Amino acid sequence: MSDDQGPWGRQTPPPPPPRRATPWRRPILLLVALAAAAGLAWLATRFPAQLSGYDWGYSAYAIGLVVLCVSALLARRLRFGQVARYGALWAAIIGVLLVGYTLRDELAALGPRILSEIVPGRAVPAGPHSLTLTRSEDGDYYVMGEVNGAPVRFLVDTGASDIVLSPDDAARIGINVAALKYDEPYASANGVGYGARYTVSSLSVGSISLGPTLLAVNKAPMSQSLLGMTFLKRLDSFEFEGHQLILRGRP
Repeated sequence: MSDDQGPWGRQTPPPPPPRRATPWRRPILLLVALAAAAGLAWLATRFPAQLSGYDWGYSAYAIGLVVLCVSALLARRLRFGQVARYGALWAAIIGVLLVGYTLRDELAALGPRILSEIVPGRAVPAGPHSLTLTRSEDGDYYVMGEVNGAPVRFLVDTGASDIVLSPDDAARIGINVAALKYDEPYASANGVGYGARYTVSSLSVGSISLGPTLLAVNKAPMSQSLLGMTFLKRLDSFEFEGHQLILRGRP
């Protein structure tokens, strides 16, 4: 009986083609090791006496790790173009990390500035006792402060003579608004209004702290508490620059 089973019989698969030699892999591995060693030697020459024994050991470990990663990548039998793309990707990642580490202080300051643009009421520290406020869409300057340790959102108003708390904000920080004596008249856009004098134990805006502060609690409802000239005059200075307001407190 013939062993020929026709076209539907079991056929032995052809043997896999032999792998082509890739003579460029070893030179690349050697080139990477030499480049890393040359970079370390350049650093040692550029910054003499800056590398201690621990630094040398850590540097040798880093070079060995790089060589190991490259050798593992080459062992995958990738094409030269793939190896080049992977190498470029890792070089870009390392470059971004290096730039980020170098500019870490600037990037740390950039975050609050971006947040200030998104949330205009958030003050950005501009120094030990300085704050920068960003103008909101309605053209005014708002800032989050604290009165007696409780958060209060203020409108910075150079046309207001006093620091004025709305009845809602005053009640929220623990002031008994019903027991106050509203006998202080003042002019407003809506006519004559009345407020009550009250001394809070603390008032702060960011790093600017005033301690005990005399302010007014408005009798009529208000949409916003105000930081008027009573607050601004206790600063070292304040100025407008473009769409920003810079507050400088006293040391």
